[in-house]
Amino acid sequence: MKKLLLIFVALVGMIGATSCNESKSVLLETVIEEVSEECPFEVELGMVCYGISDDGYNLVYHIDVDEDIHDDVSYMSFSIVEKEALIEEMAEDEEMLMLLDILESLDKGLVYELKGDI
Repeated sequence: MKKLLLIFVALVGMIGATSCNESKSVLLETVIEEVSEECPFEVELGMVCYGISDDGYNLVYHIDVDEDIHDDVSYMSFSIVEKEALIEEMAEDEEMLMLLDILESLDKGLVYELKGDI
């Protein structure tokens, strides 16, 4: 995940001091292009990012998950405590906060689409 965020942080300078949504939209499009060029890449052991897209409402990371390594791929099966811990972890990451700020200003969400063995 750090690789995704490093690409994002490297491009933040492109918008300079301006905070207009058009600049943020251009930045988001550039992030999508840059990450797409890196795909596929390993996010962590057993997880490969094979794409990123903007579905109009969310920035979506498309990730293949090896269920032999990760047997808890269903976020819906996470307990409330696990979900809260994940959100707290994300809130401690400066790069993630910058990305979330831009997505919020564009009225978009962030989705990790995890696909396991079918």
